[in-house]
Amino acid sequence: MYCTNCGVELPAKSRFCVECRTQVVVEAETAVAQPLVRPSRRQWMLLGALALVAAAVGGAYWYASRIATIKVDKFIADLEGKVGISTATSARTRSRGRLRSGT
Repeated sequence: MYCTNCGVELPAKSRFCVECRTQVVVEAETAVAQPLVRPSRRQWMLLGALALVAAAVGGAYWYASRIATIKVDKFIADLEGKVGISTATSARTRSRGRLRSGT
């Protein structure tokens, strides 16, 4: 790159000429537009499989926690029946932080 005022060769990326101290006008580099790349069929299949696995794991977690809550509720109900008290709360209402009004 050369100075447009005095013609001295300039180092790369310099903003001012080292001899005459004029500001160097840097020509804008022409940007080459990259073509848009669409995801391939394989990538879409992989994304779909990942979504199915995530849904299956989430569903299994939901189902397991629901079954556990039902079992705990049944256990507490059985315990209340054997002991003869009704002050125990269900696992679901304990997990929500509210007491269930019971008889």
